[in-house]
Amino acid sequence: IISRGSLRLIISHYLCIPPKNIIFSYNAYQKPYLENNPLNFNTSHSGDFIIHAFTINANIGIDIEQLNLDLDFLLLAQTTCTELEYKQLSKLSSEDRALAFYRLWTRKEAFVKAIGKGLHYPLTDFEVSFLPTEKAKILNIVSDPSETNFWQLEEIILESNCIATIATRQCYDEIQFFN
Repeated sequence: IISRGSLRLIISHYLCIPPKNIIFSYNAYQKPYLENNPLNFNTSHSGDFIIHAFTINANIGIDIEQLNLDLDFLLLAQTTCTELEYKQLSKLSSEDRALAFYRLWTRKEAFVKAIGKGLHYPLTDFEVSFLPTEKAKILNIVSDPSETNFWQLEEIILESNCIATIATRQCYDEIQFFN
């Protein structure tokens, strides 16, 4: 409720209309959008965190995850990673593996949300960077490798136990954050 309400308030601010007048439409995969409006948005929540992302005339996706270090990351990675990603993840120490997995997961989920398909798009059909020394980036989109160059990923560290990634199909020199 808080996530949807805050989304309405922010959109109403951007569009200068009352929140109750905002009408959401939904694509075939249930991603909300505004008809006949260049404002694109996406939202995510995890634990006590809510995050919204906005842009004009570009696809955008965002994912946030509150870290849970008690998961079996290699078991999860078997269905969410490409073979190369899985090999790289499995070589990391268990301490480094948790953060690397969350980097990988938020980058993948932000991308599939940006393309409007969410988890209906196979997470094994594209690769992302996620190692501690690597900048957030889509490395390969199997179905269309040339599309890889059009995407920008930006990692957001909110607190020591929370990570987020924003994905846009347009490169920006500056991304502004508001709390």
